[in-house]
Amino acid sequence: MDAHLPPELWLRILHLVVEPNIDLRADEYTPFQPPPEGRLEAHVELTALLVRVCRSWYALLLPRLCRDVQLCRGSIPLPQHVRRIVLPYTSTDQSLGHNAIATIEQLRQCTDIETLCRPFVEDLKVRPGPPMPPLPLSLQRLEWFNQRHFHHSGINSLVDFLVRCPNLRYLFIGSAQNAWIPEADYMRIELLALETLRLRLNRRGWDIEGLLANWSLPSLTTLILDVPLFNEDSQKFWTSVGQNLTRVELGDSFRFERRDYLTDCLQGCPKLQDLGYYVWDTCLPAHPPSHPSLQRVRLQCGGTPAAIYFHESKEGELLRKHIFAFNHAGMQSLTTFILYGRNDWGVLTCGPVWKSVEEDLATKKRELVISYG
Repeated sequence: MDAHLPPELWLRILHLVVEPNIDLRADEYTPFQPPPEGRLEAHVELTALLVRVCRSWYALLLPRLCRDVQLCRGSIPLPQHVRRIVLPYTSTDQSLGHNAIATIEQLRQCTDIETLCRPFVEDLKVRPGPPMPPLPLSLQRLEWFNQRHFHHSGINSLVDFLVRCPNLRYLFIGSAQNAWIPEADYMRIELLALETLRLRLNRRGWDIEGLLANWSLPSLTTLILDVPLFNEDSQKFWTSVGQNLTRVELGDSFRFERRDYLTDCLQGCPKLQDLGYYVWDTCLPAHPPSHPSLQRVRLQCGGTPAAIYFHESKEGELLRKHIFAFNHAGMQSLTTFILYGRNDWGVLTCGPVWKSVEEDLATKKRELVISYG
C-alpha cells in the first residue's frame, strides 16, 4: 500500500471498486432491475481477490467481504458484519446431515442479516429439513426460489421462513416450471411490514389469488410481476391484490403481449401512482384507459434496433402509440412519462412525428423525461 495515502482514503477507493451493481436494500426501488439470481454477486469474487493483495488491504476489506456470504462448512470470520446470506443448497438431498447442521449454526451466528436468499434447487430428492432457528429482527428481504416438490419443512419451507420474519419488507418468489407452494395455500401468513412483492412464477394453475387471500399484507404498495400469471381471470387477480398498490412494474416477458394486462391493472389498482412496463413486450390497452391517481408512466424501451429514425421505424411508432394511449384527459393526475433503456435516444426522438408527440404533451402540461442511465 502507498504509505502516502491514509487508510481512510484507501478504504474509500476500495469500496468504490467493489461496490455491488444492484442496491439490495429493502427500502430502495430502482426501476427495471433484473430479477434476483439467488447467488453471490460478482463484486464478492473481486473482493476475495483484493484481500489477498497485502495485509493492509486484507484488514480494510475483510469486513466488506463478510457482508455477502454463502453458507458452507467453513466458519465465517466476522459474522457480525454479515448482511446478506445465500443458503448453500444446490440439492435438497443435503437437507439432512452435517451440511444442514453447520448451516443452521452459521445462521445463528449472523445476528444482523438484512437479506437472505434461497437459490433454485435442481434435485428432486426432497427430505424434511432441520428445524428453523430464530431469525434476527433485522431480516428485511427474502429471495426464495421454490423447488419442484412441496413436502418441505424447517429450513426448506417458505412458510417456516415467513412466519419468522415479522419485519420483512421485500419478498421475491421465483419458481421453475411445475413448481408450487401448496403448504402456503391454507396457512394464515401475516407480513405486516411487507412493502414490495416480486413474483416470477412459471407454472400453469397457480392459484395466486387463493394464496394471497390467506396472507395479511396491509403495507404492500409495490408489486413487480416478471411474467404474467397463467390464471385466465386477470381482472380478478388485480382486484384481489391491487387495492393498496401505488407502484406496479411488469417484466420483459413476451407473454404480456398476449392480452391487455394494463387495463386490468389500472382498474384493479385505484391508488396506483407509478406504472412501469416494457414497451416492446406489452400489449397496448384495448381502449384509452382512465385513472384517478396515476402520476408516472415508466416505459422501458431497450433492446431495439438503433440505426433508424423514430418516424421511419416500427419501434418508434409503437412508442408513440404507448404514449398517446395514456396522454388524454382520462388520466386525471398524470404528469410524467419516463423513458428508459437506451443510450441513443436521438434515433427515436427526432423528426416531425416526435415533435407532434412533444407538442401534444405540452398542450396537456405533461413532462417527458429521458433516462440515459
